[in-house]
Amino acid sequence: MLDGLPKALVLGGYNKAFHAAAGVIERELDARVPIRLEYEGKDLMVAGGALKGALMFIVTLDSNYRGGIVAVGFGKLGYIANFVEYGHRMVTHKPGLKEVGFVPAYPFMRPAADAAHEPSVDAFARSLAGTVRELNHKA
Repeated sequence: MLDGLPKALVLGGYNKAFHAAAGVIERELDARVPIRLEYEGKDLMVAGGALKGALMFIVTLDSNYRGGIVAVGFGKLGYIANFVEYGHRMVTHKPGLKEVGFVPAYPFMRPAADAAHEPSVDAFARSLAGTVRELNHKA
C-alpha cells in the first residue's frame, strides 16, 4: 500500500500504525492484569499493583521500511507475569528447598492476546489507511 512513497513517510505511517495496534493490546492486557486487594482497617486498598504498573510496549521498525514488531509486556517483571499466567510451585529458601505448596495458574495474558488480535489488526489498518488518505489530500 505504501510502495513508491518516500521512506520517511512510510516510516511515519508504520510507526503511527504500530502504536495504534500496541495501544489496543495494552488496553486489553491492562484490563486483565490481576491486582491484590487487602483491607486496611475498613478500607479496601490495592496492595499489589507493581505488575500493572510495569505494563509497557515497544515498537521496533524494520530497517528496510517493510514492517515492524510490537512487543507488549512487563519489562523486568515479565517473569512474575509468567509465574501468574502458568502457575508455580512454592519452595523454602536454601539449604532445605522444600516444596511448601503450588500456586495455580491464572491465565490473563493469553486471553488478552486472543481478545486483542482482531481489534489491533483493525487499528493498524485504519491508522495506515488514514496516513495514506492524509498523503493523498496533501498531494
